[in-house]
Formats: sequence, C-alpha cells, structure tokens
Amino acid sequence: MRKKQISILIAILIVVIVTAIFIAQKFDSNTTSNPKTDEVEDTTQKEDKEKEDLPDSTTYINKVLDSYDQLPLLRLDTFAGGASSYDRSGGNYDGFDKGNFLYEDEHGDKVMLDVKGPGTVHRMWFTAFNEFNSYIKIYFDGEEEPSINMRLKDVFTGDTAPFLAPLVHHNFLSSGGFVSNVPLNFNKSIKITTNGVGVHNFYNIGYHLYAPGTEVKTWDGTEDVEKMNDIWNKIWNGQPVNVHQDQEMVEETITLEAQSKLEVALLEGSRMIDWLSLKIPGIEPSQIAGKKSEVNVEHLLQGIRLQAYWDGEEEPSVDAPIGPLFAMGMFEVYETRSIYAGMGSDGEMYLNIPMPFEKSGKIVLVNDSEEKIDGVSFKLAHREFAESFSDVGYFKTQMNHQFAKAGDGEDLLILEEEGAGHFIGVVQSVRVELGQSSIEDRWHLEGDERIYIDHSETPVIQGTGTEDFYNGAWYFGYGEFSTQLAGYTSVKVENNVESSSYYRFFMAEAIPFRSHIKASIEHGAANDISSENWLLALYYHQPEPRMTMTDELDIGDTASEEEHSYTISGETWTGKLTHTYEGNFAEGVEDEGRSHNGFSEFSMKIAQENKGVVLRRRFDQILPNQLAEVYVDGEQVGPWYHAGSNITHAWRDADFFIPEEFTSGKEEITIKVEYVKTEADDWSEFRYQAFTLN
Repeated sequence: MRKKQISILIAILIVVIVTAIFIAQKFDSNTTSNPKTDEVEDTTQKEDKEKEDLPDSTTYINKVLDSYDQLPLLRLDTFAGGASSYDRSGGNYDGFDKGNFLYEDEHGDKVMLDVKGPGTVHRMWFTAFNEFNSYIKIYFDGEEEPSINMRLKDVFTGDTAPFLAPLVHHNFLSSGGFVSNVPLNFNKSIKITTNGVGVHNFYNIGYHLYAPGTEVKTWDGTEDVEKMNDIWNKIWNGQPVNVHQDQEMVEETITLEAQSKLEVALLEGSRMIDWLSLKIPGIEPSQIAGKKSEVNVEHLLQGIRLQAYWDGEEEPSVDAPIGPLFAMGMFEVYETRSIYAGMGSDGEMYLNIPMPFEKSGKIVLVNDSEEKIDGVSFKLAHREFAESFSDVGYFKTQMNHQFAKAGDGEDLLILEEEGAGHFIGVVQSVRVELGQSSIEDRWHLEGDERIYIDHSETPVIQGTGTEDFYNGAWYFGYGEFSTQLAGYTSVKVENNVESSSYYRFFMAEAIPFRSHIKASIEHGAANDISSENWLLALYYHQPEPRMTMTDELDIGDTASEEEHSYTISGETWTGKLTHTYEGNFAEGVEDEGRSHNGFSEFSMKIAQENKGVVLRRRFDQILPNQLAEVYVDGEQVGPWYHAGSNITHAWRDADFFIPEEFTSGKEEITIKVEYVKTEADDWSEFRYQAFTLN
C-alpha cells in the first residue's frame, strides 16, 4: 500500500492520539479479555435464530478453534479465499481514494466481501478508515437487514460484543492495523459492507468455504468462544497449553559442541509430539515485557538449527534455525507470544505445533556455530496417536534464503510444494538498504502477498502490503509487537541498512491445498527493491497429490465441445479474447469462449473412486457478479458465484466443489450450469476442467 502522502499519516496520528487513552484503558495490554456481556446490542443481535449444535460435518472448524489436536488433519473439502482493497490494475494504489471495493449495493454501501455457500470468515483487517463515521454491516444468509451494524472503530475496542478481546486488536497493539479474529459462520452466504466515508479505506478479509450442502450454524451472537479465549489468554500470560494427562515427557540438559549434531529425542511407534521447548544460555529477552534483549545473539539464532525426521526418512522434514522457528526471526531475541511459537520471559522457547508420525520421530539439534554451548535445556511432550494416517499431514518447514534484485520481476518465495496439506504460517526476516526508492525509505514493505492453490492461475489471496499481511499498517508505525497470530519482532538500522523480522500464523484459517501451493510476496511495490531475505514456511503435508485433473472442456473448440456433448441455450456472445490474469500481468492468454443467459450442459470424465470433484472455470471477469446454479446428473448442487470485476486483468479461474454424494462410483457426470440474473447480463465460460479428489 502506498504511503507517500505524509500528511495522511499525520492526520491519522492526530485522530488516534485523541482516543489512545480511552482505548488503552479497555485493553490492559491485551493480557485478559473482558467478560462477555449477557446481551448483545440490538444492532448486533440476530433474533429468532434456530439454536442447534453444529453437525458433524463442520465440527472440525470449531474444534480447531478450541484445541490443537485437529491441526494435522487434511481439509480436502475446504477452500480458502480472501477479499482485499488491492489495486485491480496491478499497481500500488491499494485502498487510496475510497478504496477498491467489489461494487456498491442497493443501500449505497461499498461491498468488501460477498460470497455464497457455507463457510466462515476468520480474519478482518482494516486501516485508514474514518474512525468517527465509518460503519460496518454484516449480512448473513441473504437477510435484508444486517445482523451486525456498528461503527467500524467499535469492532476493535475489545468490549463490544461479539468482538471481544483477546480476539480483536486495536491499532496500537498491532502497530497500525485493526484486526478481528472473531469467527463468523454462515450457512448460505455472507456480505460485508461499509459506508466507505473518509479519504481512504484499506481492508483484508480472509475466509473459508465448505462443500455445498454442509450445514453450518450461522452466527447469531450466542457463540461460545470461551475455550478459544482461554487458549489465547494462556499464551499471552505464559501459561502452558496443549497439555494432556496421557502425555509422556522427554527432558534433557545437554552440551552442544561447536560444529556438531546431537540427537535429543527418538520416539518409536505411532505418536504425536504436542509441544517442545528449548532454553539456551544467553538467549533470553530483557525482563521488561515487550522489549528486545541487548544481547547480540544473531549468530546463535541463525547458527543453531532444529531438525525433525519422521518415519525413518533420510532428509529432515523440519530443518530450521531456531530464530525463525520460534517466531523471533534471524536477528534479535524478542519475547514473542504467538499461538504456535515464541519465548517466555525466562528465555524458554516453545513450539506448540502438533507433530504426528506413524512409525518414528527423531529430533536433532545442530550447532553450526564455532562456539560450544553448555547447559542447553530441552523438553518434549508426546502421546499415543491412534488415528489413521490416510488424511493426516506431517508437519514440515521450508526455508528460503533469497537475494532479491530490484527489477528482477520475481516475487520472494514463501512456500512451493506439490502434494496435499495446509499452510499454517511464515516468519520473514529482511536485510535491506534504506532509501532505494525516492518515495519512501522503507519501500520494501510495499510488497503484496499472493497465494496460488492447486495450479490455479488466479491467486486465492492477494494482499495490500507486507506490513498489512503481518497485521500491522503504515510501515509498522507503532514499532515492534507480538500477538497470538502476528508480530513484528525485530528492527534495527546500522549504516542505513535495516534488519527486521515479522511473523504471521494461521490456525483455523490455515490454507488448504490438494495438489500444489505457491505462496509468495513482492520485494517492494513491483519487486523493485534489492534485499536479502529469509522466509521460513510452516505447513502440514502429504507428498502425494489428492486432486488430479481427469478431463478438460475447451469451449469454442468444435472437437472438444462434441467430445463433451456440450450444448448451450440463450447464447449471448461467442468469440476470442486476449487477457491477462491478476498476479501475472505480463503474459497475455488468448482463448475462445461463449456467454449465455440461459444454461450450458456438458459431460466430464472423473475417476470412479473419488471423494468429490473440483470443477474449474476460466471466465472473463469484466462482467461483474456472475451467478449460476450448478446441477449434476439432474440434481441441484448449489450456487456458483463470483462478486466484483476486473476490467484490466480480466481472466479469472474459479473453483466449484461437487461433493462426493453426487460423484461417488461414477466415471462420468453431466453438469448443467444455469445462469441466475444479477448485475451481470450473462455467464462467461472459456474452459472447464474437472479434478477428481481421492
């Protein structure tokens, strides 16, 4: 996000300083949450909603909010998505001049998110909105009046139900960003709007969609998030989490010889490591919470590595320097208090990430430094794991050390992996010469994240700036911070060279992939800053893909249409277009396709043994808000909808999941896509691909 207008920042600072004392009194440094009120205000209460337990098909999403046990389980029928104020033209004008919204609704409000199907909104991030007059409205399941209608600023005070601390953070705590992690479930649809007053509006919203037909208990203001609050508060207060009565312990005090490797744990059988900790003399924060240590330990943070080997593998699945592995980064010690990793005030580093293995687990410490280290304390808690490994991922890390050159046209790679799993976090460290841009000294923070799933050419998540991705804003205007899911843990400048580190973790909102993932982030607004970068990705993984393309229909190609028995009713256009994709602005793709305001019907080959089918469509998104109903072999599956448009980079890939109940035992299915009237006059289609899940 561009921040070259210094006057904007000054204006924002004046506003927030006026309210700082008021808000600070409500938070008490985020160490505890305020009690949930007995009643939700009329403007935020959903009345006459059916109160029922969540069905088994969605218990995962709720269990993962309350415990760590479900984290390794694959989520093949869950699809991550994001909506943000990114510059649709591919430039750096993210959120300026009223922001980039999907469309304006019938009330004159600006739409930030509009999706159909069952799902959950996990994260809302904002900055630069008008703190006095900006409002947010949230509509569930097509309701005419919003269940949530409140001043946007009040979402983040921490004492306004349902947005209660510690699941929300104001901008002082997140160094410029306003963040909510309150889960908002919906059974049929959700629409989030704002009146959009003020000069600028920056937003990022992260969500999951589940299989059509999944019954989800829609948010109604009565949700119990006390277990989630309890975990978050325990993490912040340095109390143990992920503790079970049947855990067995490994405890060692060891010496790490210089330039050596030492096995510290070898576990046999089907087990799960719940947590491990490490304490190394000399690596500890100061006694003032939230302040950096003055001890120079960079060589230890980078030179000591932790490795994990699963089931007798020769190469470690986990191989990471302790600095980023424990969420501090490569340069300095910080009292990090994240939900997965961090350091307590006594210097004990912790890793609260479940690590199941089927046959054996081996943990090794590597000392690449020239120093012998005595008195290293290592602890590990593990227990029996009796679940089948058919849908369980192994915990892994991927470390990418990259020297970026200005103008190289290449994003920094966070994670690229074949197979199936889910991405749960990243720790990034950057060393960069300041002043490379004539606009801002810290222009390296203008880079946007892009996350591609399952070889789609459209990113499912497209961000608005590096610090925005890490829940800050305005170049981390309030300095270092650490919260349960994001932090800015280090910054120092020597000889005009900045060294800084940040982390971002996903828990319930982990990003699933079935065949491939590529996550990257720009270095500068257009990869225009030279820098040295270390990015440690954390994820769960199965090496074999769980999704395979079994058929492709090339619309406009006579032979392909005949092969797939393609028919179309109400055709409104046919022809050839050349467009680019969002996130891949340089390469134009020429394709022939059709549009209709009736329906199209075609057959697709699938594997007989399957767990459902993903149908992917290439379309022209110049046409806004395209909606259709999907039928398989005459049975209605659900709505297929994409809100918004892009007239500059008009190609888009969109996925629609067809559940197993419509595909089981079949080698071919007949699909009907029936247009539904919206702002779009027709439905655009250029290519369909069928991917079978196994």
